[in-house]
Amino acid sequence: TDLFAKDDPIGKTVTINQSTFLVVGVMQAKVMMGMYSGPDKGQASIPAPTFKAMFTDAKLGNMVYKPASEQMADQAKAQIYRVLARKYRFDPDDTRALGIWDTRENQRITGNIALGIQMFLGIIGGLTLFVGGMGVANIMYAVVKERTREIGVKMALGAKVRQVMSPFVLEALTMTILGGTLGTVVGVVLMQIIAALPLKGDAFEFLPL
Repeated sequence: TDLFAKDDPIGKTVTINQSTFLVVGVMQAKVMMGMYSGPDKGQASIPAPTFKAMFTDAKLGNMVYKPASEQMADQAKAQIYRVLARKYRFDPDDTRALGIWDTRENQRITGNIALGIQMFLGIIGGLTLFVGGMGVANIMYAVVKERTREIGVKMALGAKVRQVMSPFVLEALTMTILGGTLGTVVGVVLMQIIAALPLKGDAFEFLPL
């Protein structure tokens, strides 16, 4: 899209390696932390038959495949070894003859990292709630201490313990609900603001190279 400024590139032409191509689609802009052949920015995809016609002597250096399901991943890998071994004449059991990058291990590592982050945030949240509860308890203790005479008068007039404690419990619940609601609203608003911030470029632009 940088070639066409703010104009819609769909339907326009672009010259690549002295050949003219019609733009039929634009990849969605995204921050890419991992990729097979570099970030999308500055790249163009052309049909495979066109590539073969333009570069007749070029050989396929790598390919990306995705099995129909995770349960079929090992079966798909074995089938790829068999097909390519038959084509290029090497032992299908020789894993060194053909390198396959299985991203499932990376996904497991990423999942474990995400789980660790969630557990850490959960612990932080629990500690925050504990500290907040201690703060509310201290405040209520101070309130009760200041109103000791009032409590004594009520008890002398025959008030029950439940009637004496109800206002304090109600105040504590009100403070807790208001504090929790305010914190939730502030958190949601901050997340919306952060999500709306324009983040341009790819991950490499943020790395000190």
